[in-house]
Amino acid sequence: MALLLTGIIPFLYNYGLYYYKKFRLPVHGLCLLLILTLVLTLNRMHFATTVFCVCIVLWFAIVKDKIVKANIVAVLLALFAFLAVVVYVITANGNTLQNAVTRDTLSGRLLQYQAALANFNYSLGFGIGMNNFLVSPVSRAVLGANNWVFRAGATVHNDLLRIMAEYGIMGLICYIAFFISILKIKLPANSLSPMVRGAKINIIALALLGLTSPSFVHSFTLIITGLYLAIIRFLIKSEEFKLS
Repeated sequence: MALLLTGIIPFLYNYGLYYYKKFRLPVHGLCLLLILTLVLTLNRMHFATTVFCVCIVLWFAIVKDKIVKANIVAVLLALFAFLAVVVYVITANGNTLQNAVTRDTLSGRLLQYQAALANFNYSLGFGIGMNNFLVSPVSRAVLGANNWVFRAGATVHNDLLRIMAEYGIMGLICYIAFFISILKIKLPANSLSPMVRGAKINIIALALLGLTSPSFVHSFTLIITGLYLAIIRFLIKSEEFKLS
């Protein structure tokens, strides 16, 4: 659920701001509701990534395109109100703010990263093969044969290191090159550009999420990314879509 929300919130918010100008208040409200739903999952990186990308959308809307009016006082008040609601949502469900923010997963993640690097070195940089991290004897040697990741089927919580371990250096280069190519796509000089930019922003959101979770091992992440790429391809070639 957290991954799905991160995969759609920035794009939906961007779409609402630019193409439903008469319904700005409901658009803001829907975005807030979706983010608060994300808060309930207690996935910190998903929340941080989504908020960061929503802020990028707002920056374009307020500063560059000037379709949303805002002043520093209103922004600060909205920020404090947002944080207060987030704290309320977390604590109202029996959690403590400290536990939600500071729960320790670092040691387990670092051990996974060590195992990924060990597999990369073992393969001499060629990779151990797709989806082989959890069956690799090197992983078991580093993590321990009874580690919970093998029972849960939880692969490396970092897409860069996972791809480097399984696909090797060439796979990592191709993975990074893919996202660079997304960033380099030129926006059409017409009313389509905000939607194309929104799709690009949400693809980058999924890439950022992959820094601390195995985002791109999930089929629906690939499906969502493919849909965004299809939207970008279609809209760049089309001149028919107009702002409402």
